[in-house]
Amino acid sequence: ILITYFLGSGLVFGVSESERQALEEELKKLENQIDQYEETVDNYKVQGKSLQQEIGRLNTKVKKLDLQIQATNISLQKLDKDVADTEGEIRVTEEKIDLNKEALREALRNIYENDGETLIMVLLKNPSLSNFFTDVNNLLTIQESIRVRAERIGKLRDELLEHNEELSLERSDASS
Repeated sequence: ILITYFLGSGLVFGVSESERQALEEELKKLENQIDQYEETVDNYKVQGKSLQQEIGRLNTKVKKLDLQIQATNISLQKLDKDVADTEGEIRVTEEKIDLNKEALREALRNIYENDGETLIMVLLKNPSLSNFFTDVNNLLTIQESIRVRAERIGKLRDELLEHNEELSLERSDASS
């Protein structure tokens, strides 16, 4: 009888029905909080993975930019070497131009010296007719030499200008 009284009245080992319901409600609240914490932990795991992925992506991007900088520096070094080589070629070409100008001056001086003499004077000055024709031939050779040297100077100058423009374009392309 006593056992049924305890069982029938809702007391089980000294715990009432209202206390049991309060404990069950407290247990449900704790289980809900545990579920929320587990969900938060899972979210943090996902965020951690995505942050690690973002860090990895950014590190890869930094490495790529470093390689691009190195490639640009190498290109600039190559262009600097090309510019130095071209400057050397320019000096050599300018020396050739100077030599051609000097040869041109010498040829013009010979023509000027011979210009004051008429053909009759040159003929009378030479003891033989073959010497006269040799002098005339020399004069024609000098005139042809002047023409050839003038053309050569023009070509060398054009080549220098063209090469200089090409290097300037390459340099501006590489630095942009």
